Amino acid sequence: MNRKDFLKQLWKRLFRPVIILTVVYYSVTFLISVFNENGTERLLTTIILSLTILFTLAHLIGALLGRIRERIYNKLSDHVTFKLRIMGKISDYLAVLILGAVLYKFWTKHTILASIFIILLLIDRMNNIIKEEKSKVTQ
Repeated sequence: MNRKDFLKQLWKRLFRPVIILTVVYYSVTFLISVFNENGTERLLTTIILSLTILFTLAHLIGALLGRIRERIYNKLSDHVTFKLRIMGKISDYLAVLILGAVLYKFWTKHTILASIFIILLLIDRMNNIIKEEKSKVTQ
């Protein structure tokens, strides 16, 4: 074993677990201290934790559904997949119309919530455009 391999093994087996455990320990103690006290820190921490859990669950569910969809699509014939693609495109157009109706309803009732929702949608759309452009550049 040379020096490089030794340092890799040392990092994987000793330093990385110690650093991760230390970060987890201090994070848990911070969360306990925040939830024991009332204030804006408690509210912000609750919101951030809730959003983190929500996005993580959405990502995991999306990955799981993607795998299930691939398995199902592989078993279907070409004619059926063609019809499913057409139905998917139609549902994309309907989703935009429904989203517009929902945003209008939000705007008439809760303008701040609608503004936040619109900003999140714009950020998501910008991220999609950036990903598409990066994939075009790499191809």
